[in-house]
Amino acid sequence: MNKPKKTVIKILLFKTGAIGDTIMTTPLLRQLREHFPRAEIDYLIGDIASQALEDNPHIDNIMKFNPDIFFKRKIFAYLKLIKNIRKRKYDCIFVLDKHHIFNYTSALFHIPIRIGFDRMGKEGTKLTNKVYFDGTRHEIYYYLDLLKACGKKPDYKDIQTEISLSSKDLAYARDIIKKYKINKRIIVISPGGANNPGQKALSKTWPKENYRELVSLLKNDYKIIFIGDKNDKQLCDYISKDNPGIINLCGKTAIKQAAAIMKHAYKIITNDSGSMHIATCVNNNIIALFGPTDPKRFAPITKNGKCLWKSKKVLNDIYGNFSEDNQKNIGKISVRDVIKCI
Repeated sequence: MNKPKKTVIKILLFKTGAIGDTIMTTPLLRQLREHFPRAEIDYLIGDIASQALEDNPHIDNIMKFNPDIFFKRKIFAYLKLIKNIRKRKYDCIFVLDKHHIFNYTSALFHIPIRIGFDRMGKEGTKLTNKVYFDGTRHEIYYYLDLLKACGKKPDYKDIQTEISLSSKDLAYARDIIKKYKINKRIIVISPGGANNPGQKALSKTWPKENYRELVSLLKNDYKIIFIGDKNDKQLCDYISKDNPGIINLCGKTAIKQAAAIMKHAYKIITNDSGSMHIATCVNNNIIALFGPTDPKRFAPITKNGKCLWKSKKVLNDIYGNFSEDNQKNIGKISVRDVIKCI
C-alpha cells in the first residue's frame, strides 16, 4: 500500500454534495487537520452543500462546482474542472463519494496519492489506497477509515459532526425569535428534504397528512417553525393550512441560519435528510423518522436523540437504489409514536 509522505503539503477532499453526507465528513476533516497541522487542506464540493462547510476552521480553501457536471454529463465543464485541479498540484486526494466515476476523476486530476472507497471490492481500481466499503456500519466510521489508508490512526470516539456558526447566523436566529415574539418552547420541523444531486428520494419523507395531524396537536403548547429549502415551501404551506401561527421559513434561510434556529429548539422533528444532520451539529434533542434507509448507517449520533424506524428490512442498497419508491414504510410511523418522543 502506498503511504503519503510524513508531511503532506497539499491535501484535497472531493465530494459532489448531499448536505447530510457532507456534514458526516466533518469528523474526518477535523482529525485530518490534527494529523497534518501544517498541510494545506482544500475541499472540492458541490455548490449547494458547500454552505455546510463555510467558516470551518480546518479548511484552507473551499472550491465549488455544479454537480450537474457529473449527473448531466457536461463534458466541457468536466474537462475545465480537471484542468483547474491539475494546476493546483495536490499531493493527496480523499475521494469521499463511492461511485467509480469519482475515483476515475481523481486519477484524471493527476494527484499521486488517491485515497477512497472500494465499494464491494469493485470500484477502487483507480485508487492508490483503498478502504473496503460494504455498508454495514455508520457512514462516519467509514470516513474515518480513510485515515488508516494514509497510515494514521483514527479516533472512533471523536465523531461529533460540526457546522461553524458565525455571529451573523446566531443573530439571525435571535431576530426570528424577537420578530415573532416567541415565548413558548420551539419545535423545529423539517418535513421535506431528501433531494440530493442525482437523486430524489420521496420514500424518505413522512406523509404530509401525518405532519398536518402532528402540528394540529402541538400548536397550542409549542411554537412550530418549519425549515427547508424553497422546494419544501408548498409542502409546508399544506401542512400549516388551518393551523395558524406556524412560522414557515422554507426557502428563507441559508443552511447555517437554519442551524442557528435549531440551536434554540426544544425538539427537532425531521426525516432522514440534510436537516437531520444539520441538527446533529447543534442540538441533541432530535426525533428522526426513518423509512427505507438504515439508521445503522445514517442515524444522528446524539445523547438525547430518538430514532423511529418501523421497516422490517432496508429498502435501499449500498449503491443508493431504492427498491420501493413510496412512503409505505415510513408511513408505518404513527403520529402517536412521534408524540411519545416529545
